[in-house]
Amino acid sequence: MALEPEFEATFEGNSYGYRPGRSPIDAMKQIQLCLRQADKFVSETDISKCFDKINHEKFLVLIDHKGKPRNQIRYWLELGNIFEIESSDLGTPQEGVISPLLSNIALDGIEKK
Repeated sequence: MALEPEFEATFEGNSYGYRPGRSPIDAMKQIQLCLRQADKFVSETDISKCFDKINHEKFLVLIDHKGKPRNQIRYWLELGNIFEIESSDLGTPQEGVISPLLSNIALDGIEKK
């Protein structure tokens, strides 16, 4: 709950997945608006493997937190799947409460690339 407002303030305006107060209808309206204004492209992407491939160390550098918040985020990343007892050095559980926010942080900036 403490991390989401911080990152939501900086996310790209045209990002709609797993965002509070945003829906598929909002995304469709934005697509229509953009297509009327100029030549643009739309990317609908299956990011299911995104959860499996998040590099923990690069991610921790990306979020730029120190101390206890960094340690808590590292713990969330390393939790692994509820059905697998061991922790993981790569990926994050897709069913985790924090997973949508972590994937949005990891994918932020894709529109600029």
